[in-house]
Amino acid sequence: DDCPTAALERVAGAYAGAAMDLNERGGVDLLVASPGGASVLVSNLAGGNMFLKASALNGVCMEWCSGGDLFPQPKPWGVNQVGASVRVETQDLGGGFVVLQGAQLGRSGHMALETPYVTLGLGDAVGFVDSLAIGVPVVSDPPRGHFAAWTGLIPNSQLVASPTDPDPDKWLFHAWVRPSGGVLYVSICLAASLLALALAILWLQRREKEQDRLDKQLTAHAFI
Repeated sequence: DDCPTAALERVAGAYAGAAMDLNERGGVDLLVASPGGASVLVSNLAGGNMFLKASALNGVCMEWCSGGDLFPQPKPWGVNQVGASVRVETQDLGGGFVVLQGAQLGRSGHMALETPYVTLGLGDAVGFVDSLAIGVPVVSDPPRGHFAAWTGLIPNSQLVASPTDPDPDKWLFHAWVRPSGGVLYVSICLAASLLALALAILWLQRREKEQDRLDKQLTAHAFI
């Protein structure tokens, strides 16, 4: 009840809307369609939330295609698959098992306004996504596998699966990770850790050589 709706009320004749994350900030923005055009309502509550954006294509061959160029330019991505399903498994702060699922372009009637991908909110305390499964509607004779799964994914990333082969293990999978503001600090910490380890190794190596030199001096009289 406390959510301000003044901006939404100013859109005259709104007849359709879709939730989206503009610029991938981790917030829920609104795309509203009206007779006067489309309006974007940007949320001011973004910050700290993690997400996973996934989509499934229609299986157009992108590279190493028979009868064509091995690496065609531009790369033929195809179009987004209608009715694809995305399932994510992860853990919450309490260590509980969390399952999230969404459908890509699951509605086509009543002027449904949807994004051509699935965005799943992960909250604000997720280190890694345990697994991601993407399934596509396939009608074939004989029946074949129609879903594939990947593990150990990074939040705030965009994932694209293309079912280019009847074997789901050979599907093409692309991942784009959006760098966060902490990349610089992580890089500095990593460089400092590597430098400390290198100095420790050099010191231990020098100490070992010095100890070997002293041992040789102590035992040198035995050979005189």
